[in-house]
Parts: sequence; structure tokens; C-alpha cells
Amino acid sequence: GVQMAGWFNKEINSVDDLKGLKMRIPGMGGEVMQRAGVTQVTIPASEIFTSLQTGAIDAAEWVGPYNDLTLGLHKAARYYYYPGWHETSPMLQCTINLDAWHSLPEDIQEIVTNVCQAINIDIMAEYTWGNAVALEQMKKDPNIEIRKLPDDVLDLLRRLSREVMEELSAKDEWAARIQASFDDFQRISRPNQRISELAYMNARER
Repeated sequence: GVQMAGWFNKEINSVDDLKGLKMRIPGMGGEVMQRAGVTQVTIPASEIFTSLQTGAIDAAEWVGPYNDLTLGLHKAARYYYYPGWHETSPMLQCTINLDAWHSLPEDIQEIVTNVCQAINIDIMAEYTWGNAVALEQMKKDPNIEIRKLPDDVLDLLRRLSREVMEELSAKDEWAARIQASFDDFQRISRPNQRISELAYMNARER
């Protein structure tokens, strides 16, 4: 599912608070944050805790409650912001050489395909439950403040994200095709989500 925005040792109350913030965030999310005034830092997972604890960085993005609790990031930073605007869902993949794939009998291809699908479903289910349990644990910790990113910050990041993707799509055909497919899916699926999952959850919370 959607990841978290990250752990912060500084409060984010407006877009001005992003300027000069040292944050561990890789990839295109990091490029977007750079354009928002953040100093992007790329370090491996093994260094996140110490870097937060010592002040080498002010914030860090990792995954979500399930993984973040295991890594102990709640002991190195106070503010846990959501939503994970930069990563709406992890995409698990199995990469196979195309020639090797075509050399396999059709029944073996079918087995590999079904196994990959089953593993993906199992992991997604595990994370759905694991994140929920870990979040409940975090909510009971008085040293953790779970907060939503301000609307002006999300508006800025949305605009800059689109800017980054449009620039990439203009330079790369595959990026353009993927972005177009993603946009089409969002356009078609969003109305249904509003009257199904979202409507159901809102009704249950009344």
C-alpha cells in the first residue's frame, strides 16, 4: 500500500520548513524534494538510524510502520508524517532474461507466472496487516507524533512531481508510456474508489 512520508526531527508546518532540510530520500522522490528546497541525502538503510540520531540528517524516508518499527526509527525521530506521496505502492518484480524465458516449456512458464503472482499477493497481504499492527503500537507511544503533511506542502509536491515526470517522459519513450498508462488507470479507477472502498470506510467511521 501507500508508504509513509518519513521520520522527521523537525516539524513541517509549511513549505518554508522544507528549505534546507537534510533528508534521506532516494530516486525521483528525492529529485522532487530537491526542487522543493530539501537537501537530498542518499544513504543505505543500515545508516539511517545513526544519521537521524546524530543529526547528520533531519529526516528520512524508509517504508511504512511495519518496516520502520523493526528498524527502530521511532527511537531516532519524533515526527512521523504521512502520506507517502512519493510511493503509492511497492511493485514486486521478477526479472528473467527474455531468451531464457522463451526457452522454457509453456507449462513451466505458467508455473513461474502463477508462483510470482502468489508471492506478490502474499507479501501485499502481510504488509497490509503488519502495517496496521505496527501503527497501533506506534499510536500508544507518547514519544511518537503521527502527523499529516500540510496541504500546501502536498500541493507543492504534487506540482513538482508532475513536473519531474513530464520532463522524464519527454526524454524517454518508455517513461512516457508508463506514465500515460498510470494516468489512465487513475482517471478510470478513482470514481469507483470513491463510491466503493472510500465510501465504505467513511461509512464505517461515522
